[in-house]
Amino acid sequence: MLVALLLMLAPTQAKTAGSHSVVSPDTDGDVGRFTSLTLDASGHPVIAYYDVTNGDLKLLHCGDPNCTSHNSVTSPDTQGTVGQFLSLVLDAAGNPVISYRDSDNEDLKLLHCNDPNCAGDDESITSPDSQGIVGTFSSLVLDSQGFPVVSYRNAPDPDLKLLHCNDANCAGGDESIELPDTMGVVGSYTSLKLDPLGYPVISYRDSTNRDLKVLHCDDPNCSGENESISSPDTSGDVGLWTSMALDSEGHPVISYYDWTNTSLKLLRCFDPDCAFENSIVSPDTDGNMGAWSSLALDGSGRPVVSYFDGNTGDLKVLRCGNQRCSADNSIVAVDTGTKVGTHTSLVLDSDGYPIVAYFDSANGDLKLLHCFDSTCAAKPIETPIEVHGDANCNGLVDSIDAAIILQWDAGLLESLTCAERADANNDGTVDSIDAALVLQFTAQLLSRLPP
Repeated sequence: MLVALLLMLAPTQAKTAGSHSVVSPDTDGDVGRFTSLTLDASGHPVIAYYDVTNGDLKLLHCGDPNCTSHNSVTSPDTQGTVGQFLSLVLDAAGNPVISYRDSDNEDLKLLHCNDPNCAGDDESITSPDSQGIVGTFSSLVLDSQGFPVVSYRNAPDPDLKLLHCNDANCAGGDESIELPDTMGVVGSYTSLKLDPLGYPVISYRDSTNRDLKVLHCDDPNCSGENESISSPDTSGDVGLWTSMALDSEGHPVISYYDWTNTSLKLLRCFDPDCAFENSIVSPDTDGNMGAWSSLALDGSGRPVVSYFDGNTGDLKVLRCGNQRCSADNSIVAVDTGTKVGTHTSLVLDSDGYPIVAYFDSANGDLKLLHCFDSTCAAKPIETPIEVHGDANCNGLVDSIDAAIILQWDAGLLESLTCAERADANNDGTVDSIDAALVLQFTAQLLSRLPP
């Protein structure tokens, strides 16, 4: 009877958790700048970021959706000063692929790991472009064959550059490298996606004219001379920290920073080239808002954006009320610690709930937010790294966990998501005693569970 009652309660409680998870999964030195976040097949965050203290590229692979236990932290490239301006994706096997800058040699580098944690010493590391001063503002995607495509900035001639590798590791030495836009000082803050045909679409900044620009190539390499280049926003000094997604029709949606008005802006294009009528709104103009923006689209095509509140130093999350972000928007300051919220990278979990990796500049730490509702409106809590009794690894200890433990003890489950954390009394066994402790803790009959 108790199991049945708990199972009846579990679905409702799982969707109405009263808080979201905020953790600092790496506090070893000055770490967490240039974050790039994605999720593995289990919904566990994978984050690439820069270690300022050691000048290294770092990779965190979380052991659960909230990054509270069994995390893997590695430094897959420690040769010189490496790891700035990075971009991360996972290949078909779930192994990280990262583009980044080698600051000592002023090169673009590419790392392709041969395991999900980059834990070996034999990863593929190449420098596919070492011509000139290159590798800043990189943005990486994989084509249909799993070959890297990278947009970045060229110097000393400040041009937009595009690399398309002809193998998964960029190891051939004869990759395609093009300069699709050389008109003025262009190519910073790039954000790259591939359209349904596999042709690159890139948002970036035109520093000469202080405009937002969009490039849409008419071939996979941008190798012709008739690519589409538009400037969909020329109103003031705009186009910093661009973050782009393509909607279901292949039309760009871009968040970026308006320096003139110190506000967040959002562009929705009504054609694949952003060449005709576009929608431009400023959804947050409350002071200095919108730097370090990161954008994703929910299942209805509505933008969700993480960004920095320059007034208070907070991390903010915007969920638009419609596709144009013109009404019924939700804006929440999700982490209000001092000087947090720069270098944000946002994805949505399988429920459409935001997950954000970002930098805590006050403490020099990497931080991760996992919201337990679509707007991040629930009250935030600092989630402890090890939570005994948390059988489903969601950062909470409640009756759902007790139900899972009882099912396991009765032989109704073949495995536990978080077997070690389900052991509420830390005696090495998961059984009905642990379920009883969890229920007592949930009912506030216990002030805490055993350490």
